[in-house]
Amino acid sequence: MPTAADEGDKESCQQSLSDLEVRHALILESAGEGIHGLDAEGRVTFANAAAERILGWETKKILGKKSHDLHHHSYPDGRSYPRQKCPIYAALKDGKVHRVDDEVFWHTDGSAVPVEYTSTPILRNGKPDGAVVVFRDISERKQMNDQREAAIADLEHLTSAYQAILNSAGEGIYGLDREGRVTFGNQAATDILGWHSEDIIGKKGHVVHHHSHADGSTYPEEECPIYAVLNDGEVHRVDDEVFWRDDGAAVPVEYTSTPILKDGKPDGAVVVFRDISKRKELEQQRHAAYKEVALLKEQLEQERDYLRDEVSITSHFGEIIGESQALKRTLAQV
Repeated sequence: MPTAADEGDKESCQQSLSDLEVRHALILESAGEGIHGLDAEGRVTFANAAAERILGWETKKILGKKSHDLHHHSYPDGRSYPRQKCPIYAALKDGKVHRVDDEVFWHTDGSAVPVEYTSTPILRNGKPDGAVVVFRDISERKQMNDQREAAIADLEHLTSAYQAILNSAGEGIYGLDREGRVTFGNQAATDILGWHSEDIIGKKGHVVHHHSHADGSTYPEEECPIYAVLNDGEVHRVDDEVFWRDDGAAVPVEYTSTPILKDGKPDGAVVVFRDISKRKELEQQRHAAYKEVALLKEQLEQERDYLRDEVSITSHFGEIIGESQALKRTLAQV
């Protein structure tokens, strides 16, 4: 027969077990994630307060029901989600932990709740005898991701639109970072200089195409008006210099280097330049024409002076009568 001590020990064990059960229940109820317990057939054996809050299903109404049929029966687009493909139930078959980052559970009101979840098997004698499903409502994160993706899409669209505008410009345009490295270039820049922007991104613009003067002498970087804006934050305009093509040819250009300001300090620059080869050619042609006009003017003045002399001779010696060659030679000499 059990003694009083045995009875006391039994009561003490029962009390400890009860306390432990209460403590575990409090822990589960306090958890911020939804928690479902499943038996070996996938029927709900337990649900905590967070599970009720996230999905709306009252625990007392879903105990003994298969969780897949309650809240995991369909994909977000409404297509049926076969039970044999359910990662939650997979844990009941293979005894492995299954994690899913982006699916939906269905709320009692019929709305889809974006969730991430982990289905962990309960093992008995090494075999699955149930599972614990821990899930989190990721609606806010999903919304933030959607907003971020939308913002990225808008930015890409805006960037594409800006690039289209830049590529439509007749002037060459490229950007520099605060160190003078190329960050972008438009189509006209490629057409004028031959450098493809993707090949020179990250390289110093001065080194690429502004390293020498027209006569081939070195153009020091510290004297470069393009780079000056990165130091003084002012706009620099140059009417007549050369940029160098990828094939080594010099291209006469005029350009403007404008600082990109951040908190009032230079953080990069935009360089807009124009090929003035045709203008230079026209200037040379105009200069040659001026020289030719000056030469013709000089010749005309000489011929005018000669004709004046002829007229003067004729008027001063008109009284002399004679047609002989000797007389004509004499008059000419006079």
